Amino acid sequence: MPTVETAEAITAMILERIGPTSCLLHVGRDPTGWHTTVGGHSDEVARVNTAVMNAEAALKGQVALMTHAEELLRDLYGATQPAVGCGITVADARNAPSDANWAAFSDPMDLHSLSRFNSASAELARQNPLVDWTGVAKGIDGRRAVTRRG
Repeated sequence: MPTVETAEAITAMILERIGPTSCLLHVGRDPTGWHTTVGGHSDEVARVNTAVMNAEAALKGQVALMTHAEELLRDLYGATQPAVGCGITVADARNAPSDANWAAFSDPMDLHSLSRFNSASAELARQNPLVDWTGVAKGIDGRRAVTRRG
């Protein structure tokens, strides 16, 4: 079973394998799990791209890309299909190391939407117990949260 890591951590693992570079690396999601895009000066990009492809091949079976909080919210909102104006929030909620690091909350909604919300939340929690909070600012209470309203 692969370990689940943030895009930032996977980038660091790749850089460990290929060494220093002036190229920009971006780890993103694709249908097979994740991929790395290389950008920078054209003479170095070709060399670095080959090294990155070799590093990816070595890491793919060992490392999976962690879902970002915004991506999880988008999936939850799409599965729930709440009424216009109804908000859904995904919040940082880790209490113990064995716990998931997020919880989902919603504004009041009709029973059909609530049923979809509960089912989708449970399934997403099973698939993604940990989400990447990189780039999500902490609120007044010190926790991170992302909200979407339709």
